[in-house]
Amino acid sequence: MGNHWSAIGIHSQEELAEVIQTAYETPSRHFQDLDAGQTYLLTDGSIELWLHFDAQCVVPSFASSTVIQAIATRWIEDESHSPYYDMLCVELLDSNGYRLCPLAVTFGNVPQARRLIDMGESINLNLSVFIERGEYWDSVESYRKAYPDRKFAPGFFVPLGPFSALENCRDNSPRAAFFGVVQQIQWKENPWTGHSYQCLSLECGSSLYEAVVADENLMNLAVGNLVYVECWLCTKYL
Repeated sequence: MGNHWSAIGIHSQEELAEVIQTAYETPSRHFQDLDAGQTYLLTDGSIELWLHFDAQCVVPSFASSTVIQAIATRWIEDESHSPYYDMLCVELLDSNGYRLCPLAVTFGNVPQARRLIDMGESINLNLSVFIERGEYWDSVESYRKAYPDRKFAPGFFVPLGPFSALENCRDNSPRAAFFGVVQQIQWKENPWTGHSYQCLSLECGSSLYEAVVADENLMNLAVGNLVYVECWLCTKYL
């Protein structure tokens, strides 16, 4: 079970199977697509579970207000070779349209996104950040005192997956890492499993990212803490 599942309160394959059954029996919405077949969406208004029934795969997401601007460059296959896990490669832009870095993201409904997005075009995406691993310090100042010679510093946003700087760490996964200062913490509960999880607002440079993390990860986190997180990224096309 990948940590991006536990980041929304699903901690085992058994729990995931039960939630999938709920999505199939009482979906929040049901889509019928000529290419994608049947898709069931289960949501509590925050967590989203996209069940692509005919392909027997499921993709998690959550409602996020974080919007990124990017230029779509190409689609690449996920390592599982399922078209429902394909990733879109983009060039992340700043508020002035300046290209910052490449990034790979996925979607709750990839076939729908493929039809809507044209390569080479500037697009806006809702970004949902699932924290898989992280560590934190009391503040930016305490981090700098602990690691005065590190070049990897607060404000950095680092692409992983196919754009990892380390060749032996590259893979086809929608992941990135960044430093963020905690601006807000909310505790929520997964209504189908009963497990709690944290919703964080993290400031990285001039951007604010909404992220979720398992309740046992980043324990005792407080507003003002500096966190380093490695994340799985899901988006929606706006």
